[in-house]
Amino acid sequence: MVKTETLITVKPRRTDWLRANGIDGLLELIFYKNPDLIRIARAFLEEVKRRQRERTPYPASDWKSYLEKQGITHSNYFSVVGRLCGAGLLRREKGYYYVTRDFSTFLSQMEDVWNAWLAI
Repeated sequence: MVKTETLITVKPRRTDWLRANGIDGLLELIFYKNPDLIRIARAFLEEVKRRQRERTPYPASDWKSYLEKQGITHSNYFSVVGRLCGAGLLRREKGYYYVTRDFSTFLSQMEDVWNAWLAI
């Protein structure tokens, strides 16, 4: 079972840094303990996104062939997948992985809660 939560570092007042680094900056906030996983995470997200656009979703059962093709370890693969799912960037449904808007939806809701609290 893929976990449904993960820790993310927050770096307020660093919006210029985040914009300049793009997806790698975002992934750095998730993989702050092991930056070597950023490259693996980006490649996996891009593969899932590509297949999703082609309407051939990425089957979770393809993990062994993906490990061999990318030359990554079992533990790194499952660590990356777990954190991406936990952060809401990726979701597993019916045996397939999909990129999702769960992450941005959650952040938007956090913003709404904070702004409502500030207005009180």
